[in-house]
Amino acid sequence: KSSINSMACCKNGRVLVCDENNGIKYADIATDTMYPYISESIPANDNYRTLFEDRNQNLWLGCYKSGLNIFSHAPCQFSFTNISSISPQGKKISSIYSDKDNNIWVGTSGGLLLKLNNRMQMLSSYNVNMDVKSILEDSKGKYWICSFLNSVSVINKVGAISKFKPLDGKSVKQIIEGKDHSLYFAVQGEGMACYNVYTNTIKYINENTKSSSKAHLINNWINTML
Repeated sequence: KSSINSMACCKNGRVLVCDENNGIKYADIATDTMYPYISESIPANDNYRTLFEDRNQNLWLGCYKSGLNIFSHAPCQFSFTNISSISPQGKKISSIYSDKDNNIWVGTSGGLLLKLNNRMQMLSSYNVNMDVKSILEDSKGKYWICSFLNSVSVINKVGAISKFKPLDGKSVKQIIEGKDHSLYFAVQGEGMACYNVYTNTIKYINENTKSSSKAHLINNWINTML
C-alpha cells in the first residue's frame, strides 16, 4: 500500500516522491507513470518519511529507522555525517527543510528540532515537544512548526516558542506560504486552512465548500502540498 509523505521538485526537472512503505520514486509527468528511484544510499526496509533537495542538488532522506540519509544526482559537496553522532536523540526523522540562509532544519518524531548548516554542523537545537511534520520560514523570518498531534508552534527571531492558538488542538501535517503571504495548513480531517496574516482570520477549503465556492477538495485528508 502506498502512502505519499512528501515530494521534491528537483532542479533536473524530476519530481521525486517519498512513499512511506515503498521507498523513493520519480514521477514521469508526460506518461503519468511512477518509477523506482534506484540508489545504493537509500536504506532498504525502512519507514520513509521525508525527502528534500538542497540548493546543490544533494537529496536528503529522513527515515524512522536509519535516521538522516543523503544521496544525489550530482557529486556531494561535503562529507556526510551520521545524524546520530550529532544528536543521539535525532534518529526518527519526520521532516527536513532549508531556510533562506541555506541552513538545514531537521525535525524528529520525538519533539527535537535541529538546525544544521549546509555542511552538517550543528547550529542550534530546540525541544518543541511535538512530532515535527512540517517546517516553514515565512517571509517575516518566523519559523512555523506543524505537528500531527500537537498543533502548530511558532519560533520568533529571538528563538522564543509559542503556540498558534487559531489551530490549537488540530492535527496539522504540512504548511506552505502563498505569494500573498497567506499561510496554508493541511489540517487532517478538515481540509486546508488558509490563514490571512493581515486580518488574522482563517478560511477552510474542504469537501464541504463545494456549494459555496469553486475551490473544494474531494476529501479532507491532505498528506502533502507544493
